[in-house]
Amino acid sequence: METTETKATESEFGKGFLYPLCLFAQHLSYRDSQMPFDFTHRMIFSASTDHLFELEIPESLKGGEICRLVNDLLQFCDERRRQIHNDLSVIEMKNEINQVKELLSQIMRTIDEEVFKVQTIEATWP
Repeated sequence: METTETKATESEFGKGFLYPLCLFAQHLSYRDSQMPFDFTHRMIFSASTDHLFELEIPESLKGGEICRLVNDLLQFCDERRRQIHNDLSVIEMKNEINQVKELLSQIMRTIDEEVFKVQTIEATWP
């Protein structure tokens, strides 16, 4: 039997703000060349989105640009997770994965700029 204290200190997929984003982002580079691309797409939008379940946006960020971007990411991933078995071409799957990567980059750049007041310069290297 789990105690209340145990429930508050354990998380299967990670809890916090930046930490779940980091765990989710780690899956975006996963690609097993032996597996069909639709497997990678399903893995990203099904299994790895579990890391976003306990993502908590800090009160100080609610209502701002960071909050909007994170909510866009959560909504995009949730929609894709629910439609995971739709027939998509490899190009469409790659485009969806690239959209998520771009959203994560926007979130991180905006955190740098708005929270840490650090100027960001977009990378020229892909």
